[in-house]
Amino acid sequence: MRLKKPTYVNPDIYRILNDINRMIKANEEEIISNQNIYLHTGSAGVLLYAILYNEILDDSFFDELPLGIINQIMDIVSGRDGVSPSFCEGLSGIGWLLIFLKEIDYVDFDTDDFLADTDLYLNSFLDVFIQESKWDTLYGYIGIGFYFLKRMNRQSLEKIVFALNRTIVTQSTGMAWERFEPYFSKNIIDMGLAHGNSGIIVFLSECYKNGILRDTCRKLISNVLNFYLSQRQDFYNIGSFWKDFIPAHDGYRENDEPKFSKLAWCYGDLTILNALHQAAVTLSDHQNSNLLKAMAIETSKRRDFDDSLVKDAFCCHGSSGIMLLFQELYERTGEIAFQESAEYWLSVTLSAFGKQEKQLMALKDPFSEYKFELLEGISGIGCALLNRTQRKTIRNTGVQSWKEAFFLFNSLSVR
Repeated sequence: MRLKKPTYVNPDIYRILNDINRMIKANEEEIISNQNIYLHTGSAGVLLYAILYNEILDDSFFDELPLGIINQIMDIVSGRDGVSPSFCEGLSGIGWLLIFLKEIDYVDFDTDDFLADTDLYLNSFLDVFIQESKWDTLYGYIGIGFYFLKRMNRQSLEKIVFALNRTIVTQSTGMAWERFEPYFSKNIIDMGLAHGNSGIIVFLSECYKNGILRDTCRKLISNVLNFYLSQRQDFYNIGSFWKDFIPAHDGYRENDEPKFSKLAWCYGDLTILNALHQAAVTLSDHQNSNLLKAMAIETSKRRDFDDSLVKDAFCCHGSSGIMLLFQELYERTGEIAFQESAEYWLSVTLSAFGKQEKQLMALKDPFSEYKFELLEGISGIGCALLNRTQRKTIRNTGVQSWKEAFFLFNSLSVR
């Protein structure tokens, strides 16, 4: 059934949402029975999109799908044996989603016992990951930390902040966290959000906002912010402010060869600037927030392929994720350049549907070959498009916290 288009929705957005809905409906049984139930890579991401669509557009298009996916999730994770603790494709992301559903009054069953058991399960992995210095945002203890932020488990959050304070490494121009990268067979300083220091900065900013070891969080954020600013490249000659990785320890050189980086949610200037600007605003660091805003304005001018390296419309490293980040920057600053960039990347995302050759989304027919997940699928694109609807139309304002699934938070309220 196709309901009447709401008058407050861009008709082009609504047309694409209908396309996404059609693709999901055509594969509903397969999605519900999917053994990959996780937030970023599986059916939980489809669940998030379906609920957002129903809630934001005050629609009931997805009637049976959400309950079917919820039942499948609970069946698979109830025993927890062999379930990864990660946020991306594990119990942290599932736990976050259940808390979100409870907050918006979407589920009426008691989640207390399940979440209490989840806390114990994730804490056991937290100790191991801390010992192994496995702090990766998507797959390590920072991802677990985002679950505990949603849960507001202060003891676990403090444990993570203490671990970060112990393991940060002094560099020649600041401080940063290092991780071993198997591809390079050496330690690196990862600058990105998905697996790097930007993800830690977002986590610490949220801890600071919520009164978790504020002095320690401020010190760590300030030191890492200084490191990022010291590592800026010549934007006008190279095309980007930062590279994705910097060699660590004996491989680190002050004048390491500059490298161009793409625009994306996962890596590159835009996601770094969003994370750092959010942190500076949270700390009321006006000097750096103004500097970072000016850098983001320059970044907003990167639009063609050679400047952005955007090859698809997905949220992880495609146009819809870029749109989402520029929208965040616009809502935080009111800067018109960010609104214009969000509009531009919206147009790129919309143009991805219906292309016959070299499709921007890399999608294929038949429908069974479409990618449905949140990070690299149509559910994430759908969520990003729903974010473009007018805020005044949303009945349940708590729904907007869905962006925490992408580690995007409201930086305007410090408790």
